[in-house]
Amino acid sequence: MADHDRDRQPELTDKPRKRKIHGSKKEKMKFQRLSGHSIGEDCRCTRYQCFNSVNQAERQQLVDKFNECPNKNAQDAYLSTLVKLRSVARRRPRAEENASLRAHSVQYTVKVQRPGQQVKEVQVCQKAFCSIFGITKNRVETIRKALSTIGHPPKDGRGQHKNRPHKLKDETKKAIQDHISSFRGRSSHYAMAQTRRLYLPEDLNVSKMFDMFNKLHPDATVKYETYRKLFNSDFNIGFGYPRKDTCPTCDEFRVNLEHNSQQILHADGDNLLHLTQQREELMIQKEIHVRKANTFYSRKADAKTRAKANPEFEAIAFDYQKNLPLPNKTANDVYYKRQLTFFTFCIHVLSTDEVYFYTYDETIAKKGADDVCSMLNNFVQNYLPDTVTEISFFCDVCPGQNKNFTVFRFFNYLVHDLKRLHAVKCLFPIRGHSYMECDRDMGNINSKADVELPQEWRDVFLSARKKPSPFNVIAMGQDSFFAFTTFLKGNFRGACPVPTRPIRELKFENANPQVIKFRNNWNGPFESAVFRKPIPRARGRRAEPVLARSYTELLPIKKAKYDDLQVLKKLCKPSNHAFFDNLPAVGIQASSSSDSELSDED
Repeated sequence: MADHDRDRQPELTDKPRKRKIHGSKKEKMKFQRLSGHSIGEDCRCTRYQCFNSVNQAERQQLVDKFNECPNKNAQDAYLSTLVKLRSVARRRPRAEENASLRAHSVQYTVKVQRPGQQVKEVQVCQKAFCSIFGITKNRVETIRKALSTIGHPPKDGRGQHKNRPHKLKDETKKAIQDHISSFRGRSSHYAMAQTRRLYLPEDLNVSKMFDMFNKLHPDATVKYETYRKLFNSDFNIGFGYPRKDTCPTCDEFRVNLEHNSQQILHADGDNLLHLTQQREELMIQKEIHVRKANTFYSRKADAKTRAKANPEFEAIAFDYQKNLPLPNKTANDVYYKRQLTFFTFCIHVLSTDEVYFYTYDETIAKKGADDVCSMLNNFVQNYLPDTVTEISFFCDVCPGQNKNFTVFRFFNYLVHDLKRLHAVKCLFPIRGHSYMECDRDMGNINSKADVELPQEWRDVFLSARKKPSPFNVIAMGQDSFFAFTTFLKGNFRGACPVPTRPIRELKFENANPQVIKFRNNWNGPFESAVFRKPIPRARGRRAEPVLARSYTELLPIKKAKYDDLQVLKKLCKPSNHAFFDNLPAVGIQASSSSDSELSDED
């Protein structure tokens, strides 16, 4: 599960964040100079007839390959393979006494690939050579001199000298890196295996960080551009927090289609036909993927319509929302310190647009499967109308919270043990296409509100919406969280009988107590598998397990976070200091306040 608090610091990396196309003007102009070569005018020579020997498509292919070189050294190395030095075949006498004699003659060639033939070298004149690659005669002369004197292409000497009176000092660079590393951020909720990008608070930016650096180091003469370059080149950092995951399949289709379009612009003949067919196949595959993704939304809309018309059926969307910090202040010190995390679990009733926010901080409970089941159980028992006998749940595919064996067993428990419902269905979207009403609900919350205590966050939630009805905010105590994994273990198999990852839809019905029905696609028949252990006879009936609490005492936080919170509490009202003093922490003597007393104080 992703880090749920600001307990991570930026780290130096060899894989920084991808540079945006609209970078600084200096970087953009440098890239344009390197890759902006274009074909010049016809040389009109009669000896080689260069532009007739090399047609327009071949010339364009040559300059495109030249522009793809990553730097000037690579370009010069490529050109040097096309410049050949030959011994002078015949020397003519010179009348001048000190006449300079050439040590060699020069032959210029280009390598072209023609259909049905191997790569062919075509000799051209110097003027045509410069025109084809969009370079000057002086550059060609520099390459010729290097080949004749040192035997290899010239090396770009720009920026290689040691005379740098304004060079950034090592200690200043280290100070900038340490300052950036001192900020606290969090990881993405969805794709930690694919990326290690760290997200800093959304109200922070590079300009603010630079101003904060100048306040800490008033004697350092550092420009904003220097700070920005180190931020982009040495770290993999973003701002804000992704409100939903992105679809890697859609991203792959987009990149492949863009690359295909560029290839089509410079293709002809059979290659053009092949690329066009490839583009059509990509478009078809993308359309199929998007239709499958949209099926989730169609099923949700159908369930919403049915729930409005049928009082015995209900459709529910649920999800954990963005973690909120405590205290939530705009002071600079907050960006350097760890904060207490405030969790919110949203349940949205699709038929009535009623919203239930289950709230608690990290000392009360965690964000695992047992916690999800506990809050769903609380909703079904206390807030679901008695007329409802069938539910369709809609949630994302987070395996640590929703899509796992514990949650599946809990759905079966609602139907066959608790006998509260006759049927339960759960639908999972394709990753990256999981936007639901819960995300819209969280968008109504003012995440920049000045908040110091958990109850103040709950007050923000209560005032966030008026129509169609205010949010229902439930303060969860530890007595409401139960260990469903242990409780349900005895009646079910040791492991899930089917792979959970590919499942798109599953259901439990009271007519089949031991069976899970599922399908990995949106259409077609449901498959089934034995889910529960056989029900024992009365003589050998096992003792019924007891649904025990998940937590018997407050969850301690790390001592480093506790120390940071003691610093941040100075930004809060004196009357709120006791809350931070009474937080349980590793290595800190526990407060005398009881669990219930602390929950009431929250």
